[in-house]
Amino acid sequence: MCATTAMVWTDCYSIGLADVDLTKKDVVYSFNSLVHTLNAPSKTDISRNKIKIFSSSMASVFMQEEHYMTYFEYQDHLLHKERHNNYLKRLCILSGKIAAGDQVVDQVLSFFCGWLTHHVSVTDQLFAIFLREHRNR
Repeated sequence: MCATTAMVWTDCYSIGLADVDLTKKDVVYSFNSLVHTLNAPSKTDISRNKIKIFSSSMASVFMQEEHYMTYFEYQDHLLHKERHNNYLKRLCILSGKIAAGDQVVDQVLSFFCGWLTHHVSVTDQLFAIFLREHRNR
C-alpha cells in the first residue's frame, strides 16, 4: 500500500472485540482523512487539526486494547503496551514536524500506514488468537 493512498478496513484486522474494532475503523477513517488533507495542494491549520484527531483516535484504541489485555490477563500485555507507547512518541515527533511545516509528508504517511498495517495485522492478531483461545476455555 502506498503512503499516499487510503487504507481499507478489512475483517482480517478485527480482533473480535466489537468496541475495539469499531474504534480501529475510526482510526482508519482518521488516517484516510489525514492522507487526503496532507496530499492537498495547500496545507493549512486543517492538517494540524486532522493530526490531532488521528492522534486522539490512536490513543483511544490503544487504551481500549490495553484495558482488555489487562482484563483478560494477556501474557504479552507489557510488550504490546510498550509498542503502543513507542508509536505514540514517534507520532508526536512526526506530527510536530508536519505542524512546523517540514516537508516530511511522504515519510510521515509511510510510517503511519506501515506501522498501522503491520501492528494491526500482526501484533494485534496475536492478541486476537489469545482472546479466541481464552474464550474457548
